[in-house]
Amino acid sequence: MDDYRKSLIDNLDKKIEEARLLLTDPDFADLAQKEIDELEAQKTQIMGHFNKTEESEDSLDERDIILQVSGAAGGEEAKLWSDELLRMYTRYC
Repeated sequence: MDDYRKSLIDNLDKKIEEARLLLTDPDFADLAQKEIDELEAQKTQIMGHFNKTEESEDSLDERDIILQVSGAAGGEEAKLWSDELLRMYTRYC
C-alpha cells in the first residue's frame, strides 16, 4: 500500500477512534455511532476501490483503445510528426 493510501486509511482510523470516545457520553452516543458507521463505510469503500485498482493494473492487456493522430495545421512537418507519433504508439502497444 503506497503512502497516499496509507494516509487515507490512517486518517479514517483516527476519526473512528475519536468518535468511539464519544460513545461513553449518553448525549452524543447516537451521533457518534452514526459517524462511526459512516466512517467505516467510507473505509470499506476506499479499500474496495484500491483493491480493484490494483487488480486492474495487473490486467492492462485486456483493455482496448482507439487512438486518432492527425497532422492538422502545420503542413508537411505536422504530417511527418503525426506519422512518427502513430508509429511510436503502435510499436509501444
